[in-house]
Amino acid sequence: MRMDQRQPKTAATIINEYSAAALQNMFSMYGEVTNARTLAAAIVQERSKRPLQTIQDLLTVLEPLAKGNPNRYYAQVFQAIRIEVNEELAVLKEWLEQLPLVLKPGGRVAVITFHSLEDRLVKLFLRDGTFSREADPIYGHSSASPFELMSKKPIEASAEEVKMNDRSRSARLRSLITGSSLSQSSVSCPSALMPQTRLSAISRQSGTSGHPSQLPRGGVRNFGSSCCVHTYW
Repeated sequence: MRMDQRQPKTAATIINEYSAAALQNMFSMYGEVTNARTLAAAIVQERSKRPLQTIQDLLTVLEPLAKGNPNRYYAQVFQAIRIEVNEELAVLKEWLEQLPLVLKPGGRVAVITFHSLEDRLVKLFLRDGTFSREADPIYGHSSASPFELMSKKPIEASAEEVKMNDRSRSARLRSLITGSSLSQSSVSCPSALMPQTRLSAISRQSGTSGHPSQLPRGGVRNFGSSCCVHTYW
């Protein structure tokens, strides 16, 4: 699960060493697992007998606890572990905070997210231009965002695209432009950012590994197996 094989923290480390409270918080926050507390307790109980070293070891714990569609439940659990291992949300947040520093006036960014945790971070930052808005002592509000959204709502894959690429079903594309007035054509047609490019086609692309601040001009970068970004500056 590690994008960087050099980092010491592994999935096994998390499963075998995290406290029950830390496991519960991870599954609840990053996987939105409904029975996170029960799952955390079951893992702690099982690992007291023997270390959980393989996927099958963990599945043995998950199987009796799975609710509804087992595959969906497993996906939520492993998503939470993957996000924790790679600190994906922290990396995404760090990258977003660098945008005002690296984008030239008129620079454009498109971000595709694949689950609500990522999308919430991206939506907040693209709207406000910061994660720490402070109220102005005189006017009662903070300064305006340096970004202009190219569309108020995210672009989602059509039913036709989902049939072509099932992975695009949860993709949301948000785009912005910096320090430049948007023309009416740009506002009404966000696809001008990446002409003739299907959302499903973008979601199939994979980026190179490494720090997100090293994103090349016009490049696509994946954060974990989820969020990817396309930039022009």
